[in-house]
Amino acid sequence: MNNKPDTLKSFAQIHEDYAFFERHADESEASLAAWLPLVHNRWSRVRALDFGSGSGSFTSLFLDRAHFSPDQLDLTLVEPDQGFREQAIARLTPFCTRPITAWSLLDRDLEPGFELIFSHHVLYYVPNLEETLGRLHQGLVPGGRMLLVQGGQGNGLNRLVIDAFAHLGGTPPYQYSEDTQAALRRLGIGYRLETVRSSLKFADSEAARWRILRFLLGEHLPRLKPDLATALFQPWLTGDQVRVDSADELFIIDR
Repeated sequence: MNNKPDTLKSFAQIHEDYAFFERHADESEASLAAWLPLVHNRWSRVRALDFGSGSGSFTSLFLDRAHFSPDQLDLTLVEPDQGFREQAIARLTPFCTRPITAWSLLDRDLEPGFELIFSHHVLYYVPNLEETLGRLHQGLVPGGRMLLVQGGQGNGLNRLVIDAFAHLGGTPPYQYSEDTQAALRRLGIGYRLETVRSSLKFADSEAARWRILRFLLGEHLPRLKPDLATALFQPWLTGDQVRVDSADELFIIDR
């Protein structure tokens, strides 16, 4: 019997809070600026695996600007949240002439079959990180490329999470880019890194702070004392605006 969780954070109850975050963060635009030159005119056929598609919002931007033709693209999604998975299929279907394959989990060993594998701010929540990275790498065909974006412990948003858990008397259960680098080294998988800088900016209000904290802490939020919402955001407050700057790692892995 497998008692491992499917994900280290459930998004089931925080869809609206995540949408609020997406509206006020420019991390998608920052990632796209880094990704697009790395895939432009690289393959005549693109079999792509989106690991952790969420609602498909980022992937739809990516596919739109990458200009893959619908008959050129085969798309496979991995997303444990059923609501997000259904949204992603509906949102991304226009980019493909063939039906999208969608899995709830990457619970299988992959044969080499993908020119492109990508994951955008997902690896934080993977409970079996090393095993997952090994499976993803196995799925690349020769000439394939994997793009992974993840922040480290010094990332601004991750500092908020780490500070919150310090008040809760512990450390976050999540994975960071330092963990991914260590896992890739153990697996003997080569990679190169680029830095992707982004910001979260929103008009300061108690309601907005709680939306961001619900997104960041998920099911752990009820343990946080209400007065800490003010204290946690204080370092990021400028006048009537909160601005959290982050620097993420883009892992580029070729096979």
